[in-house]
Amino acid sequence: MPTARSDQYAAFDDAIAARGVTLRTSGDDYRRPHELPGWYHQLAPVTPTSAWTTSTERAAFAQARIRLGTGAAVLRNYTKSMKYHRHDATFIPDLTDPTTACLV
Repeated sequence: MPTARSDQYAAFDDAIAARGVTLRTSGDDYRRPHELPGWYHQLAPVTPTSAWTTSTERAAFAQARIRLGTGAAVLRNYTKSMKYHRHDATFIPDLTDPTTACLV
């Protein structure tokens, strides 16, 4: 899911383009390195295994959880770690336990 900041930048890019001005960095060029799905494939060998959804549906979360396999995980958005909530809101102790994982 795109972050508001990327969406805002893309809207700014569109608005300024409508006035005949071209930004040095387009909305797409801003989003690509700023959000995980845009750069993960290039840095996967040196980045923790990751899975993401483009939906807020529980089924999409379950599919991402299954793709990750077993063990613990930390739930993040594309650009922030939510590190201040790690122990209660974003830490998944066991990916194979759908009940515990869905409490997140």
